[in-house]
Amino acid sequence: MVSNEGCERVCYFLYYWDANQFHLFASLDMVTVSLEGNKIGDEGAEKLGEMLSENNGLTWVTLDRNKVSNEGAGHLRKGLKRNKTMKSIYVLKNKLKEDEKKRMEALLGKHASLEQVGV
Repeated sequence: MVSNEGCERVCYFLYYWDANQFHLFASLDMVTVSLEGNKIGDEGAEKLGEMLSENNGLTWVTLDRNKVSNEGAGHLRKGLKRNKTMKSIYVLKNKLKEDEKKRMEALLGKHASLEQVGV
């Protein structure tokens, strides 16, 4: 299972993959990341949000069945504001309250490439 610390390592990898700082990573055709069913909480969601603000290669991320609350979802939304390629993000079966679910869904009308938000 991936924890907040493991999520941070995944984000580090994805940041450098996108930044093309390692030739091996630059050649990967990675557009989706599934971190479904882990122990990722708000700290991990914060790292994901930071990565999403810099990474413009990913198009699909799922964090279903983790421990993300409104605070973590706020970090994800912040990161998505700068991201230009994300098409789908899923945060189903987490600790989001209805008000945060609505804020996440509201991204659909504001984000240029986002087509699906699962809350």
